Amino acid sequence: MMFLISFEEFLNYLLMSMGAVLGSFAISVFMNNDYKTSLYNGLFGGLSWFLYLYLEKRMGIFAAVFAASFLVAMCAQIWSRRLKCPVTLFLIPALTPLVPGKPLYRFVHAFISGHSVQAGNFAANTFLMAWAIALGIILVEALYAMIRGVNIKLIKGD
Repeated sequence: MMFLISFEEFLNYLLMSMGAVLGSFAISVFMNNDYKTSLYNGLFGGLSWFLYLYLEKRMGIFAAVFAASFLVAMCAQIWSRRLKCPVTLFLIPALTPLVPGKPLYRFVHAFISGHSVQAGNFAANTFLMAWAIALGIILVEALYAMIRGVNIKLIKGD
């Protein structure tokens, strides 16, 4: 089956996800978040990177980044309400593993080197990943706004 994963591949993804956990945790600490928020940010960053790695080869980069950013945005919405803090305290650190830094570097390098076809491909890849991140966040925000609107109407009795 296409979505099965070998034990060796699982361990490889888990090891790479631990790097995302540490990176998200460190960025959260640098943002002066409290310890509990930083732990959750590390967990969300690691989960998003694991999901990205798992889906990248199976569904493509756009779907993988979209699903991972959707997961982070959902977790950020839920835990920000639970811990009574802004959503951005969770979004910024937990999404940093998904930021397309390597494709952006490759785009700039190819552009400066004069390889315009490669630069175009890398630019498209970079913007596609950035678009997927934004789309995942916006979709979750819209879903929460719709749910909040339905809850308000039910409470008011309209």
